[in-house]
Amino acid sequence: MTEAQTPVLDYKFPILNNLQQVKDVIGDNKFFAITNRGEHTFVGYKLVTKDSFPAIYHGSSAEDAYVASVRRELRGLVFNSETGDIVSRPLHKFFNLGERPDTSIENVAELLTRTRAEGHPVHVLDKLDGSLVTPIYCTSGGKRIKYRTKMSYEHDVSKHAENFIRSVDKEGEHNKYDTFSKKWLDDGFTPMFEFFSPETAIVINYKTSFMTLIAIRNVHDGTYISYNDMIQFAKDYNIPCVTALEFTVDNTASDLLTMIKSMTDKEGCVMRFHDGTMIKIKTDWYSSLHHLKSSLSFQRGNKDVLEMIVNNQVDDSVAVLNTQKEKDDLLGYNDLVQNAILKCASELEEGYKSILNEHGAGAGFAQYIKKNNEMSSLKKSLLFTFKKLSTTDIDSVELLTQEIKKLLNKQHKQVLALLNIPGYFTETEEAPNQ
Repeated sequence: MTEAQTPVLDYKFPILNNLQQVKDVIGDNKFFAITNRGEHTFVGYKLVTKDSFPAIYHGSSAEDAYVASVRRELRGLVFNSETGDIVSRPLHKFFNLGERPDTSIENVAELLTRTRAEGHPVHVLDKLDGSLVTPIYCTSGGKRIKYRTKMSYEHDVSKHAENFIRSVDKEGEHNKYDTFSKKWLDDGFTPMFEFFSPETAIVINYKTSFMTLIAIRNVHDGTYISYNDMIQFAKDYNIPCVTALEFTVDNTASDLLTMIKSMTDKEGCVMRFHDGTMIKIKTDWYSSLHHLKSSLSFQRGNKDVLEMIVNNQVDDSVAVLNTQKEKDDLLGYNDLVQNAILKCASELEEGYKSILNEHGAGAGFAQYIKKNNEMSSLKKSLLFTFKKLSTTDIDSVELLTQEIKKLLNKQHKQVLALLNIPGYFTETEEAPNQ
């Protein structure tokens, strides 16, 4: 491999000022969503394939490197809907150790050695198994701070987070989260918190609610406030800050990997370099608990694998697979399913609009669907769901993905048939009714 073909791990974050920059990069790519929610427009990925976040190489052209770097920002950017100005910039997309060529153990070891030689700090931070929430100014009903998730400030997680903040205020903390957030929002930064409550537990149940500061980022140039400075700022406001593991300069990348993977009761760690470069490392305990190891011998059509794909969690599984063939197989199947979801969502949306135009939204709509014997019961149900949610801002891909998640436990074979996934049924096995 020549130097030009070597993937870059520590690239420069792009400067972002307005929505048009992002639109130019997305173009007609259907895997990313630009969603207008009144005064704010959210931008993020809907589905993830191996081409969603391309690697950056030493030999990449300036344009290719720029496009790839902007793509990695598309996980919850927020812009002012009227002016197009950027107002919130959460964590960039970063990857698991060993998930991709740019996060290989060799690449990480080289960067670790080089960073230490240059005298820069490296921190290994506890990766909390909660939900990312980010403060943002909203002016509807008077200017105030709301706490949002990746693509909304009306999500249940947001409501639980705001209830938690109010409960802390009642205990005499004097609105510390809002005061802290206001200081950074006014200075052009995005503070980020990991929120957990028993009601929103993902895998690990910490029993007690918490909201921990994990990063502070400049909205325009993407730089992160250093970890040491962030600790002090959090301390000034009596806000908990993510903790760092202790390790010495003698610890190699392999030492750190062994240490982290052997931990229990933890999701893993994030290795964070001084320039904002980050690498995820999951513990074996968490991977097993989350059924990620089951993908080592995954079968196409396996319910757990499908659930992993629709929840965009394939990156975690790829990192724990042993061979490149296993990784390529899983990534290929992920792309197959994600593209099938995109195609099916488009067909359902077109079908819904066609029925609506021909039969109207009233009784004619329902009668046509009910009397159509060629249409599967699952497809009929989805068309009625499309009609029910037609007045919301949920797009067809998001809607279909939500419905698939609900159906996987009891109807995962019907879901496969609906998506028309090739290569699942054997020659002697008939596809189940959709």
